[in-house]
Order: sequence, then C-alpha cells, then structure tokens
Amino acid sequence: MMVKDFNEHRRKMVLAHYNIRKNENNYEYCVVKNYETLFEFEDAHAVQLENVFANFLEIDNRLVFISILFPFAKFNIDDIITWLDNYKVHFDGKNTVAGRIPGAKEIISGLKFMGCPVILYRKGRNSLNYNTGEFVEVTENYTYYHEVNSFLAIKPITSNEPELEIYLNGERIYEIPRIEFEPENLIICNGTFLVADYMDDYFGCIGFFDLRDETLPAAWIQDKNTIVHIELQENDEFGQVCILKFAYDLDIDGL
Repeated sequence: MMVKDFNEHRRKMVLAHYNIRKNENNYEYCVVKNYETLFEFEDAHAVQLENVFANFLEIDNRLVFISILFPFAKFNIDDIITWLDNYKVHFDGKNTVAGRIPGAKEIISGLKFMGCPVILYRKGRNSLNYNTGEFVEVTENYTYYHEVNSFLAIKPITSNEPELEIYLNGERIYEIPRIEFEPENLIICNGTFLVADYMDDYFGCIGFFDLRDETLPAAWIQDKNTIVHIELQENDEFGQVCILKFAYDLDIDGL
C-alpha cells in the first residue's frame, strides 16, 4: 500500500492534531484546548505579532496565553498549517528582562505586554537568548482587540482524536519525548531495526526523522489509540539503545 498524495496525507494528520477552529472573524489555533470551559472571562486581549494575534486572558491578575488568531483576510487553512510548522510564540507569563528560548532558529519580533515578553520566533534546533531591553511595552498605548467568542459561532476544524498512552522506562509521560540518536545507537521498534537521527512528535504520532530531509519522518507509529512502552538502555558497544513496544490496529482506509 502506498499513500499516493503525501501532502494531502500530511494535511489530514495536521488537522487531526492541531486544535484549529474558526469564529466570526478569524481562524483560531488553541494553545489551551477548550479554554472557554476552563476559565470564566468576558473578553480576551489579542496582541499583534506581525500578521497574527497572540490571544490572552487576564485571570486573577495574571496573563494566560490561550490561542493564536489568524485573520481570514491573510490566512487560509494551508497557510496556517505552514505557519505552525515554522513559527511559534514564546510566552512564559514572567516579567523578565532576559531569557532563553529552546528549539529556536531566529527571533522574528518581540514586545512586552503587561510587562511580560511576547516573542515570535522561527523554529529550529538551537537555543536563543533574548533581552527585552529594546522591546516596546504596548500595554498603555495598545488598542485592545476584544475577542469575546460567541460559542454558537465556533466551528472546529479538527476532530477529536485519541491520544497515545506512553510509558518511558516504566513511568507514564504525557507528551512524546524528543530523543536524539548517534549513528552507533540502536533503535528497535517492535523487533524492527530503524535508522534515524531523532525521534519526536509528528502531529500526535511518534515519528523517526532523518536530518537530511525533515519534511516527513522516515517512519512513524500511526495508531494513536494504543499504549507505547519506550525503554532507554545503555550498552557498551552501541551506546544508547531505544526499544519501543506497542500493539497496533492500522486503519488503511483512514490514511
């Protein structure tokens, strides 16, 4: 069996993993899933970063970063997928002068909102230091974009998908770990030996990637409705040994 259109297949996987929906004015990517049921609020403050808006709630005198808004006039679904593949917003809710962003290639722009740095950056493999000395504080002179969601108008773009249950060396973890490999390391997946530079999240699946082409993983565990046991061991000859064990039920028609 071959997946004939990898772009369409990848698009389906993205939409299944990312919580993207639309309201009356924007597409919305939810950083905090179902935030409207978790918090009591009247409006949210959306601060512009280039062409997108970082959306915040003010809860008990603190800011909570809940979503990113993509205006209809500038983005369609494929544009949003490309943006999410390449960019991210850094916000830790702290009034800090300097800090460090892991997994970054380039800082695109930054500002301060209520004293806290809000930074748009391009994803990468490095860690970048930042200093807010030149960031503009926009709280006083910023015209707030009040986004009060009409819940009847919200339409989810994604469907609810099962999530993997993962155990790392016997301990339950709640996100797919990024594990980097050296050429001499062993990766054994259900008895099959794999060759990869690293293991990471692939839209809710466990993916194995080759640094020479990271567009698609060299292999991935498609079934999300399963339990994956990951064992990391040290070996005198091979160094790190990564063993994955899982049962699976592959829906060919769903690919």
